[in-house]
Amino acid sequence: MKNAIVYSVHCVNEDFITSVRFRQLLYSVSRLRRFNKDIDVFVYLSDKNFFGSKDVCKNLNINFIYFEPEDYSGINFDYDNTKNASRLFHRWTNTFKTLKDFNLDNALYIDTDTVFYNDPEILFNIYGNTNSIYTKEDNCYDIMRNLGVDNNGLNAGQILFSKNLIYTEKDMFGFMKEYINSKLLDIKERVAPEVYNQTLWVIDQYALYEYYKSIGIKTNIYDIKHVMLHLEPWINDISELVLHHYLNRNYKIAVPAEFVKDHDFIERFL
Repeated sequence: MKNAIVYSVHCVNEDFITSVRFRQLLYSVSRLRRFNKDIDVFVYLSDKNFFGSKDVCKNLNINFIYFEPEDYSGINFDYDNTKNASRLFHRWTNTFKTLKDFNLDNALYIDTDTVFYNDPEILFNIYGNTNSIYTKEDNCYDIMRNLGVDNNGLNAGQILFSKNLIYTEKDMFGFMKEYINSKLLDIKERVAPEVYNQTLWVIDQYALYEYYKSIGIKTNIYDIKHVMLHLEPWINDISELVLHHYLNRNYKIAVPAEFVKDHDFIERFL
C-alpha cells in the first residue's frame, strides 16, 4: 500500500513559524520519524511567508504545500462567522487532493496536536483500504445536546480516508454547508453567545458524520488500544498505542517542556 500523513493548517493572520501549532507540528513529526523515516508527510499551509523558512524542518522530510483558503465573501453562505467558515473544509479538500495527486491507497489526516507512539503503518494495515472512514467519536456532549445531534459525531483530528472514498468528495461540501447553516440558525437565538461560539469550532465534525450517514457510509471507530483522545493515555494501557490526539489545552501535559518553552527547540531536537 502507498500511504501518507496529511496535516492542513489555516493560519488566518497567524505567523506560523512563531505559533504553538508549529511547535506541535514539529513534535508530532519528530515522534513519527522515530518509528517511520520514509512515509510521506504533506503539510498544507495558508501562510505564504513561512515558505522562506521551511528549510528549518528539512531533517524531518516534510513536504510543505501552500494552499489558498476558499473565500466565502460575496457568495450565498449564511454561516455568519466567515473566519470559521473559511477554515471548515480545507482539511478534507487537502486530504482528498493528496489521495488523488499522489495516487495513494490511504491518507491519514491528523491535527498538529497529535503524538505518535508507534508506526502509523499499523493503522493502515488494520483500518486502511476500506469503504468507510475511521476516526474517534467526539465527546463534546454539551454541544451535541444543544445541536440536537442524535449521534456521537466524529472527532476530526485523526481521520483515515482510503482511495475508495475519493468519489464521496463530489457532494460533500454542499451537504455540509446546508447542514451547518440549518443547525446554526436553529440554535443561535436559544443558546448563550459563548455556547454558540464553541459550536462554531466543532460543528463541521457533525456535518461530516451526517454526510457520510446520508450516503450510506458508516463512520467506523478505531480500537481504543490503537488511537486515544485527550487524557486517555493516562488512564489506559498504551502498550499497543499508535496515535494520541490530545486537546489543545493539554499541550503542556502531552508535549515535553522543551517544546513548549525552549526557543532553541528547533536546533536541539532536529
